[in-house]
Amino acid sequence: MTYAKLERKQDLYLLKESDTAGLEILGSFLKSDVGYSRDSIESWIKYITDPNYDSTTSNYSFLDKEDGKLILGREADLLDDEWEKAYEDALELSPRQLIDVLNSWYELCSRKPQEIIIAQDSNNNITREGRNFPAI
Repeated sequence: MTYAKLERKQDLYLLKESDTAGLEILGSFLKSDVGYSRDSIESWIKYITDPNYDSTTSNYSFLDKEDGKLILGREADLLDDEWEKAYEDALELSPRQLIDVLNSWYELCSRKPQEIIIAQDSNNNITREGRNFPAI
């Protein structure tokens, strides 16, 4: 199982650690490009489900649609003409997976846990959970 951890600092989440580039990209996409508003999440869902769009870029990431799948990668790799690296590190998701992640991101952030963990198992299932640390 691979993972990314995001930690809450005031009202923002920062990527604390990740053991794969793909989940690092997903975590950074959520905190940087999606943000925390329902309107932003709805805009991304509209893009994902609209057949008239096949590619977009944002502050941190690029999102391509290819053969019914989504490819989420780092925009900086494209800008640096590192196309091979961009697609090698990218995370491949189904549209349903990314929509589920977006909806759960909003729900998790609304509860303001101290840490959010995004994990992916060997079958490419993605889970999300929020945790609070015990008081000392």
